[in-house]
Amino acid sequence: MCCGTIVAKMYDISDENLINAYLENNDEKALEILIARYSSYIYNFILKQVSDRDAAHDITQETFVKVWKNLKSFRPEGHFKSWLFMIATNSIIDWQRSHAKTIPFSTIIESDPDYIERLVDTSAYKNIQDRAYQRELSLALAQVPSLYTKVIKLYSFDGLNFREISQQLKEPLNTVKSRYRRGLVLVKNILSGI
Repeated sequence: MCCGTIVAKMYDISDENLINAYLENNDEKALEILIARYSSYIYNFILKQVSDRDAAHDITQETFVKVWKNLKSFRPEGHFKSWLFMIATNSIIDWQRSHAKTIPFSTIIESDPDYIERLVDTSAYKNIQDRAYQRELSLALAQVPSLYTKVIKLYSFDGLNFREISQQLKEPLNTVKSRYRRGLVLVKNILSGI
């Protein structure tokens, strides 16, 4: 059997079987296949968020180090891909926090004497805070399966009620409500870093 055929067959193995092979048998090759399977997806996802190739490379490596360290805590009933993208999102947020530039207050006052007066106006800060939350929310929604995000977006962003969503998606009303609740739980877990 040719080497390419062996590799192709290895890629046919499910994520869960690869995880089990690594955890139960200490099969390093299984972990290598799992990382190879997702490394380009994770790198491209991170690159879209940080727009810096070197940073994206570093964050991708950090993501897979976290996966390696925490693979024992992965719950088999979950989806590995969602778990992996949640770790990548948290790695992006950690990187953004650690690379936020601090500016001495005296420098701000020298460059903008009216700064103190504008401090009273908190609407600018609230706007920045809202945009940061929207960005985190968008990252979280990107990791949730589309059958949940459709319902969340139609309800929360388009203002449709559950009955209208049920009619639009041609799904039973209780299914729509259930998907909305499950989707919110997934988003909440991602945002809280679980």
